Amino acid sequence: MSCIPDGTFIHAIEMIPGKGAQFVRAAGTQAQLMAKEGSYALVKMPSGEIRKVLKECMATIGQMGNVEHNTINLGKAGRKRHLGIRPTVRGAAMVSKDAQAAEIFNALSQPLSDLRTSARILPRLRFVQNLSSQDGPRGPDSGP
Repeated sequence: MSCIPDGTFIHAIEMIPGKGAQFVRAAGTQAQLMAKEGSYALVKMPSGEIRKVLKECMATIGQMGNVEHNTINLGKAGRKRHLGIRPTVRGAAMVSKDAQAAEIFNALSQPLSDLRTSARILPRLRFVQNLSSQDGPRGPDSGP
């Protein structure tokens, strides 16, 4: 960045020299090189934040490509499925027991980072485990 003139729009900015681009990599984004002082360059990020970055870090001049990325209308559910995105069903549209099962499944597929969430979900997990441990409809001795 030491060779790039002030006021230039840049993207794909390194945070640590030699580590590779970490900032301003999304479609259509750009940052502006505001000034250079000492061993740092001031960069105005797309969020409006002004960040100090080492002058030795690399950056690409210009705006990131694919500017129209967020304006594309897929048009139908099939195109979204072709992209590998599965359907999203709201819990309110489900039978109540299915909504609870979906909530538990979603909670298990994400790391439990919030203690309030785990305290709210864990009693239901025990309930599901108890249901799965019950015997079949004909009793414990019934065959297949």
